[in-house]
Amino acid sequence: MKHSSMKRKWSLALAFLPWVAPLAALANLTGYTLTLPGGWSAIANQFVQPNPTLSSLLPSVPSGTQVAFPTYGPSGFQGFNLYYFDGTSQAWFPNGNAQLVPGGGALLLNPTAGTMTVSFFGQPHVPVLPAAIPVGQLTLVSRQTNDVGTYENIVGRPT
Repeated sequence: MKHSSMKRKWSLALAFLPWVAPLAALANLTGYTLTLPGGWSAIANQFVQPNPTLSSLLPSVPSGTQVAFPTYGPSGFQGFNLYYFDGTSQAWFPNGNAQLVPGGGALLLNPTAGTMTVSFFGQPHVPVLPAAIPVGQLTLVSRQTNDVGTYENIVGRPT
């Protein structure tokens, strides 16, 4: 009788094991909220998420909100890829797949006359420094962790 009771306890413990790691990860979640005025603002996401896309990070913003991601090529900065949010369909166009990852940045247009809030949540990111920045080229970067940024903790010192 004791043997079968012990076997059931282990089965029950093993059944809950897949839930333990995700719950432990939740304990490390942190976040912040940005209050953005009308017009263009620089934004950054300093957290690790399973899906850091526009659709996931900014699922419901005012209709007409735009996000501009800088594009780069062999000769450096080439312009911006522009995405806009349609409030009627509650979707990003041309799609919501653009990613905002730690260390990167984008420009967000708040189309309203008032302020809007944007919140970012996730697990803290472990910075990788020095940042890979092409010499002599315009690059939009951000601090890879949620704290006050300095040259040293955004760009790093070349080794």
